[in-house]
Amino acid sequence: MEDLFKKNSEFVLPEYRFNEMKSFVNGGLEDFSVSRETNKFGIPLPRDPKQVSYVRYDALFNYVTVSREQGFRDADTQIIHILGKDIARFHAIFWPAMLMSVEYRLPDTEFVTGFFTVDGHKMSKSLGNVVDPVQMVDDYDRDAVIFNLLYDVSIGADGDFSVERLANLYESMLIGGRGNLVNRVTSLCKKYGITS
Repeated sequence: MEDLFKKNSEFVLPEYRFNEMKSFVNGGLEDFSVSRETNKFGIPLPRDPKQVSYVRYDALFNYVTVSREQGFRDADTQIIHILGKDIARFHAIFWPAMLMSVEYRLPDTEFVTGFFTVDGHKMSKSLGNVVDPVQMVDDYDRDAVIFNLLYDVSIGADGDFSVERLANLYESMLIGGRGNLVNRVTSLCKKYGITS
């Protein structure tokens, strides 16, 4: 893992997340079991039917199966794995180690995202603050929602989402600012006889 990290300076993005992974690896790694005896759900191991594969071990290889079926593992295809910060260690350290152990191609980049909160709180059904992205797109348009997320949240960082903020941004920047710009450019084109 240390060699992998040295050879690929953008294996984990953003950089501060990469530093977290390097620090963990530098602290020393230990073997981990790929099976569990106490779990009843899982694929039984042929050598010991009392053991089932550890769900995180077995689930990760589904990426390989799906990506092969979709042609994503071609040598000329860049593989960017997007994951949440809560699973970064597993996906940016253990998953690549598993792939290297069976000589499979690694992702080119592990991009670690932050969490979205709503009004400063983690989204939760019990709190009733879950945001329905389909409803947001229906209400404001897909591009407006994407613009809001990209404008308000630094890449890789946590971000607080607010319907009021989206509405304000939509009105002031997209309709007001950008709409005004388009209107002015269109008027100037008409005035000076510019056509496309």
